Amino acid sequence: MTVHVMPVRAGDVLTAHGYNLAQPVYSWRTASKPIASSTTLTADEELWTTLEPFATYTLLVCLAITGGTTGDFKINYATPTGSQGRRHCIGPVPAVTSATGNTRHSVNDWSVAVNYGTFTSSLTVRERGIISTEATGGVLQAQWAQNTSSATATVVEASSFLRVQRVL
Repeated sequence: MTVHVMPVRAGDVLTAHGYNLAQPVYSWRTASKPIASSTTLTADEELWTTLEPFATYTLLVCLAITGGTTGDFKINYATPTGSQGRRHCIGPVPAVTSATGNTRHSVNDWSVAVNYGTFTSSLTVRERGIISTEATGGVLQAQWAQNTSSATATVVEASSFLRVQRVL
């Protein structure tokens, strides 16, 4: 689900051109999605948005994930051709054995798959960064899978979200 949020106050003038500039756009999981026995990155049908050409955006991705301690989780993003940017990644280390285990902190390109640990209770993955598009613009979409194939499903839970805000 995608929602555009734009506060409007008395006296504001709305134009078609400026309507979406600098307004956050959210997409989120309306239901939990499990993946089992697969390490193939799969496009998430709900965690995506369209980026305009020649624009720069900030992104925030907050995911609640669960699973066994062997399957773990990996995520990257399909991005428009020619886009550039990096993301700051925070979440549980792979092979975590408790909900209070160690945390990874890294900086990666949007197209690089980052691995996180899963556990039987919900853990948080938080990624934020900047992406700039070139002449084509296009879709930015989360792609994820298990890091190691396991019959125990890795789950991205309902209410996990992606927030995009244009800054230039």
